[in-house]
This record gives sequence, structure tokens and C-alpha cells, in this order.
Amino acid sequence: MILNSSPLIRQTFFALFCAVWLGVTPSCSGGRTVQSSPQISEDGEEELPFRQDRTRKPKTDQAQLEMDFIEGVRARQLGDPALAEARFQDVLRADPGNAAACFELARLRFEAGDIARAIALAQRSTELEPGNPYFLELYGDMLTLTNQFEKATGAFRKLTELNPENPEPYFQLAYTYLQSGQAQDALKVYDQVETRFGAEPSLLLEKYRIHVQLGKLDDAALVLEKLIEIDPDDPQYYELLARIYEGANQPDRAAMVYEKLLSLEVGSPTLVLKAALIYLNRKDYTRFRERSQQAFDASQVPLDAKVAFLLPWIDSLGSDFSSRDFVFDLCERMVRTHSSDPKAHALSGDFFFHDKKLEEARASYLNSLMVEQSIFDVWRQVFAIDLEMRNDDSLMAVSSRAADIFPNQPSPFYFNGYANLRLKNYDAAVRSLRRALPMSMGNPQLRAEIFSLLGDAYHSLEDHVNSDESYESSLALMPDNPYVLNNYSYYLSLRKENLERAAEMAAKANELSPDNASFQDTYAWVLYQQGRYEQAKVWQEKALSNGGESSAVQQEHYGDILFRLGAEERAVQAWQKARELGTVSEALERKISDRRLYE
Repeated sequence: MILNSSPLIRQTFFALFCAVWLGVTPSCSGGRTVQSSPQISEDGEEELPFRQDRTRKPKTDQAQLEMDFIEGVRARQLGDPALAEARFQDVLRADPGNAAACFELARLRFEAGDIARAIALAQRSTELEPGNPYFLELYGDMLTLTNQFEKATGAFRKLTELNPENPEPYFQLAYTYLQSGQAQDALKVYDQVETRFGAEPSLLLEKYRIHVQLGKLDDAALVLEKLIEIDPDDPQYYELLARIYEGANQPDRAAMVYEKLLSLEVGSPTLVLKAALIYLNRKDYTRFRERSQQAFDASQVPLDAKVAFLLPWIDSLGSDFSSRDFVFDLCERMVRTHSSDPKAHALSGDFFFHDKKLEEARASYLNSLMVEQSIFDVWRQVFAIDLEMRNDDSLMAVSSRAADIFPNQPSPFYFNGYANLRLKNYDAAVRSLRRALPMSMGNPQLRAEIFSLLGDAYHSLEDHVNSDESYESSLALMPDNPYVLNNYSYYLSLRKENLERAAEMAAKANELSPDNASFQDTYAWVLYQQGRYEQAKVWQEKALSNGGESSAVQQEHYGDILFRLGAEERAVQAWQKARELGTVSEALERKISDRRLYE
């Protein structure tokens, strides 16, 4: 541009040169004075183009104009924009058609944030001297910076005409075309640049992006082929070309590109996985396996890329080419290659878990935890497996370890309480569950489950007050939980307390979960305790028909109901069956031997 940051003496001589070269004269436009139109202020009065410095008298002689201009340039360089603006205003008052002063003031106004006036001044400078490239460049840059791209195209297009051997305006013109949504015009400009200056990689990449944006994949592929000719060792061009062929549903050509790239040994090892997927798309399973195994054996291929490659197979084990064995082979290779990464073991565990191989899944998850203990989701998977396999001792130990590592997570305490409850460590169960309770405030379902387990634990400790309160708290959160309704009503029936409430809950549990033998037995026993023997018999027979025949407790209940209804022989038969199914109690033996009911 016309200003630089040279020392002061050089700046002064440079400013003098600008004054002469730019034409700081009363007739800078070829010997004719251009008068500016008066500007109208918001209150309707005419105003000068700029504020007037009343300490100086307007001067029209050439020497004074040059001195004012030079002083303005020097003030600008020294960081005194107010003085610079005053001097350039003096020039314009004496010579309203001075393009150089408009140009300099445009820069000052733009830096001061007066964008609209700056652009108007820059435009005025181009109108006064339409052939000045510096003025056009400033005007175009200002328009571009303010997102006025369509106007900016005019300035940069004229710059290319003024200096066709300078490539920079062409790129600026193409950019403004793109930003104004005229991609085809941008392509034409790039074609001009390629013809005039040659096919530079950066230029061709811009053409490639535009072709992709326009959906012209064939043209994009041709540009990439040019790039490969220019630089056959750059892997990015092959990768882009392969993606183009993939997008155009040409897997054969995509595979050829990947193989060429792999043969050059210049691409990323991750490309092996991309090539493998191409072969899968072509149903060339032999090469798919080969490339996949090659990638999973390579430590240079990031684990995350392998994880992303494997994840889609979790829900599709067992496809056309026996994917199950193949996927587990890849898992084994991945774990072997990345044995020190917990994610590799965890993903292997996920595959075993989905394949119902719970022992193998648990071993993989524990291997992951041996590498890194802070991944809570892996602990949660171990809880789930121990729960499903009814490994109560293991669940108690693992949840205890997790509780030490995650003291602010409710789940370890919940599962520890559950395991201790099943192991009949009731006091320990209560302690763990009560630790979990305050941490479950934001999870109503978990909180309801904790109260339910507390109800069971307190019942086993014969703390009936806390047991009932816990069940009531659970039902307040989840009133339609059939298991809580059933357990609570059954324990009330055993105590012969609050039988009306017990009957309501038992009936509701059977509505929510019909044909459940355990729930039907509970309802029958509540009715029995209420003395409603006929109804009790109906519900007990329902329970027996839904699987209760093999339950010693339900057979004994049935015998008691029958005895109350006067069917002594059938009652003894039911008691004998209960004994055969495993009930060993003095009361049952006395019932059978004495043919009487003892409660």
C-alpha cells in the first residue's frame, strides 16, 4: 500500500512522494477540479464533507495542499489520528475532488469504527480515480469485511482487469463470489487463474471443494487426479479421491485408489481399515478379513479407529460370512495389540456380554479395571453380570471395592446392600442401603428400589416399624411397583396386621402383573388371614395352576385353606406334598400326623 512504518525522515519523504504521485493538487483528476455534492445532515442542513478546523484558514495554493497532505500522513504514522484527519480534511476543503485524501480519510474512519463513512469515502476515491488499484483494493477489502460480497466482486473484478498478471485479485474475486453464493462464477475465476498462472495444488483444492459443494463428483474426481499427477506422494489426494468414488457408489474404483495408496506406504495406517470397508461393500470377504486383521495387528492404527470399526458389529453377530468368529478374532488381536489400554478390554467384554458369554465378559471387564479403575461404566457392567449370574459373594466384594473408589455414587452401595440382603447379612445391607439413600435424590426409580430393599432388610431384622415406613416410602415414589405391593402385603399378612391395606395392595399387584403364581399366592394368603376362605381357595388354585404346584410354601398354604373349608383329606395330601417338595418344620409334621391345623 502507500504507507509503511519506516523511520520518521523516510516517512516524510515518502509522504511527499505520495503527495506528488497521488496528485495532491487542485486538479488531481487530469487538470479538472471535481466538486463534491453538499452532504445533508439529519437536521436537514448542509454540512461540509468533514468537520472544519476553525484555527486554520482554507488555503488553495499547491504548496499548502502538499504540506497538509504530508503532515496528515506523518501524523497518521506517528499515531495521531485526530491531527491526521484534520489535515486531510483541509486538503478536501480546498480540493473536494482529491482522491488521495478520500483514501486516507477512509482508512482513518474505518479504524475509528465509522464503517459507513469509511466505505463511502473509499467508494468516492475509486470514483475519482477508477484506475487506481490501491483505492480499489481498499474499497473491496472494506466491503468484504462488512459482508457486502456482491458489491466487493465489482471492485476485485476491476482489479483483475487493471493488473491481469497479479494473481491475488483473482483469489479475492473468487472468494467474494463464493460468499455471495455464486459458486459457478468462482469456478470460472479459478479456471482463469489455472490458465494464466498454472495448476497450483492450493488452487486445485479450492476447485475440488467447489465441485463437491455443487455435487459435481465427476468433476471433483478429475481435479483430484490432476493433483495426484502433480504430487503422487501426497496421501490426502488419494483419500479424497477414494471418498469421491465411495460417494458415487463406485467401490471398485475406490478400492483401487486405496490399494495404490497403501502400496506407496505414504498413507496413514488407518487407511487399511477404510480399504477393508470397501472390500466389505464389494462382498469380497477374503480381502476384507485380510485388511481388517492387518489393521488390528498394527499398533500404529489408533484404538479409537478400531473401536469405531467394531461397534456396528455388536448387534449383527452372525452375518453372511460368519462374522461372529471373525469379530471375536479382531477383539483378540485388538486386546493383544493394546493390552495396556482399558478401552480394548472393555470393548472385548461388551462383545462377550452381547454374545451371552457372561464369564468371559466378566473376565474382560476385570482386566480393564486392572489397567484403570476409574471407569465407572465398567464397574457397572460387572455389577450387572454378577446380578444376572446370582454371584452374591462376588457382587458384595466388587461393589465394596467400587464404593471405596466412587464414594459419591449410589450404585455401588445399592448393589452392596442387595448382595448382603441375599446373603442374609441384614445389618450390613441396611448400612449400605442407607449410605445410598441420600445420593439417590435425583433418581426417583433408584430411590424407590432402595426403600424397597430396606423394607425387606428391616423385615428380616423384625424391625417392622422401619420396614413398613420403607415400603410406604417406596410406594410413594412408585405406587405401581407390583413387587413392592406383593412383598409388603405378604409381610402384613404374616403379622396379621392392617389386612385391609394388605388386601388392596395384593389385589393391585395381581392387576399389574396377572398370572404370577407368587402374587396370587400372596393374595390368597391375605384373604385366608381375613377369613375369606372360599375366595382364598380360588386364588390359591390359580397360583398352583400357574406354576405353584412345585412350591412347598404354596402347597402348605393350599392345605391350610382346604382344612378351613372342611376338606381334611385333601388338606393332608397338600401338606404331604409340601413336605415332599422340601418343607421341613415341626408345625408341618404335626399337621400331617395329627390331621389338625396348627398356626
